Amino acid sequence: MNVFRSNALLMSAVITCLFGLWLQHPARLESLRSTYELEAPPPLAQLEPRLTNIFVLGFKDIYDDFISIWLMQALIDSRQRNVDKLIKTVDLVTRQEPK
Repeated sequence: MNVFRSNALLMSAVITCLFGLWLQHPARLESLRSTYELEAPPPLAQLEPRLTNIFVLGFKDIYDDFISIWLMQALIDSRQRNVDKLIKTVDLVTRQEPK
């Protein structure tokens, strides 16, 4: 029984390492970078702030940090951007009143 457990543990470690290597594959990373749209508003930003608090189960502070980081990434991005979408994202994030 111990041999089976040790073999199963070894196989799960190998599979985890292979999965990690696949996540870092350059072609996959480049395809993710090219399709990532920073001007898009963060999830749940279209909702009223009191409804957002319900959807995040009371963890509004964590959500505030998340949307603040999202907005900073959108503002810092050096690629060509759509200004109208960026203004809409800023409006949606500030409507949530992050701390």
